[in-house]
Amino acid sequence: MHGLTPESQGIELQDDNSKFDPQRSRETRNEEALEFEQDIILIFSVPSNTMFLLGSLCYVMLSVVDLLEWEKSNSLDDDASSISIFDHFYTNVGIIGALLLILNVAIDICRCFNLYVTSQLSLCHEDLRADISSAFFFGCAAFVDLWVALPSHHSVRFDADLGVISAHLYFFSAVCAMTGLAYDPSNTVVMLNFKGDIMFMFGSLIDLVVSYISDPDIVDSNQRILLALGLLSSILWFADACLYLLADFYFWRQSKNRVSDATGQDSLECLLEMEHSEVVAFV
Repeated sequence: MHGLTPESQGIELQDDNSKFDPQRSRETRNEEALEFEQDIILIFSVPSNTMFLLGSLCYVMLSVVDLLEWEKSNSLDDDASSISIFDHFYTNVGIIGALLLILNVAIDICRCFNLYVTSQLSLCHEDLRADISSAFFFGCAAFVDLWVALPSHHSVRFDADLGVISAHLYFFSAVCAMTGLAYDPSNTVVMLNFKGDIMFMFGSLIDLVVSYISDPDIVDSNQRILLALGLLSSILWFADACLYLLADFYFWRQSKNRVSDATGQDSLECLLEMEHSEVVAFV
């Protein structure tokens, strides 16, 4: 609600003695304003990173199924009914995973818009530009994955070409995320996001390389190695999402400490300092 501003909440929640202490009244408003803004940041960040975590988990499951199907196709006791069950499972998990990543992007776009409005940052600001560009490419790649996952009569060649396009888009997203990368060994939140972005870059790079060398028209490679590399990429994405959520937890804990120590400080200045730590994370 627009009417429930931090300032009005701070005034309404004062006890009877606070009106006789102007300094305490101002400090209370600053603390509650900081806590309110910190909650707004986490309202976007936690759901976004949770969607990324669940989506990447779906892709880990798909990579495991790929390995199992490859093993089954090379075994003597091939059961058609079990393969059919795997096909349905693969399709459903692929659709769910793509949709979760699309939700992840939608929340990230809303977070960027909220940051643009509340902080009055220019769209050309380095951090905001990196986040929007990364989210755009990531969203396009997720839509391509969704198109491939949907039941259709696509040819194998067509799906393979879409896979190459998707891998390039994810890689472009990782490059954009790296342009806004921050490094500060003294800040736990920044370092967790830094390590997460590095994992996302390596995972996307692996997918990009695999998309080329797995093409039968280019190189006839060992299929098992390629599937194992795909699983490694999915695990890196999943670890990236875990680090992002861990960074959210540390950000929340640091924010609580800063709110309690923010007496006498300007609330907007402290908020921008916290957002600078959070904005480096992608999803």
